[in-house]
Amino acid sequence: MKIKISSVASEETIIPLNRFYTKLEDSLNNYFSKNPSELVFMFVIVSVYDDKDENYKSCKGHNKSGKVTDPFSKEKFEYFSIAVPYEPRKVLALTEAELREDLCGEMICSLSNTSVKTPKGFDFDHFVSEVRLALEIYKRAKI
Repeated sequence: MKIKISSVASEETIIPLNRFYTKLEDSLNNYFSKNPSELVFMFVIVSVYDDKDENYKSCKGHNKSGKVTDPFSKEKFEYFSIAVPYEPRKVLALTEAELREDLCGEMICSLSNTSVKTPKGFDFDHFVSEVRLALEIYKRAKI
């Protein structure tokens, strides 16, 4: 399984979010490297509005699954994604360690989103427990 993390973010939060999720994406992909599945899972961090409810509304279009074609390799793959609402003011106010702990906590909470359709035959409950464990380990890591 491949894990991807992306964001829909305000201009001032792009750099700190990218720094956060690039490291986390690498860590999660190392953790899940034992699973050779072609399936791609994405977290999409939505950090546009300081009002969490407004970010939540923007999340709806990112809680989905489907098949897409990679624009470069032209390979088709299945994916599913879960959006994580997060206020830009928190991104800007927290230290890198605080952001890691807080945003990982929000990502763990977002895994409770049972409205996301997953590919047929996929064991979502097992996957969620594994991602939660990986995020708990990462958020407590001294990086």
